[in-house]
Amino acid sequence: MGFKNTLAALMLAVPLGLAHPGHEKVYQHPLEVRTLDHCKRDFAKPEFVKRTVEIHGAELSRLRRSLGIEKEDE
Repeated sequence: MGFKNTLAALMLAVPLGLAHPGHEKVYQHPLEVRTLDHCKRDFAKPEFVKRTVEIHGAELSRLRRSLGIEKEDE
């Protein structure tokens, strides 16, 4: 019985070993360099701001209705 358990444990561990072959760097730049500063112009456009406010407002209303804070017809 011990042999079967050991064999089963090894069989289950093989995919874990194959899934992580090595420690590769995912990010090319340091954390300080990875910002959204290059998108400031796009984020400041009136269309983007309006759409963002609408989306966040709709989500807030949905959450308030689901919690019973706000009624459906409001």
